[in-house]
Amino acid sequence: MENNNNDLNDIIFLFRKTIKSTNVELAKFSLRKMLNGTIAAIRLIAEDENIELSEKIGNDIYDIITGDRFRIRAVLT
Repeated sequence: MENNNNDLNDIIFLFRKTIKSTNVELAKFSLRKMLNGTIAAIRLIAEDENIELSEKIGNDIYDIITGDRFRIRAVLT
């Protein structure tokens, strides 16, 4: 659980470092809900291409986190 949080923090840190002039919108949001939405969108694309997609979201991830959900989603997609 701590590793996932550290990984997200590392991604955000590197992203901020590379685009210092861009505003980052920090807010609390449901990581699980965002992941499920992202996976659903990717699944639609995969099905159109006849690609089987499987996922596993652990029960031990933080649900509510503070971050820029749009930028995190962009990194995931």
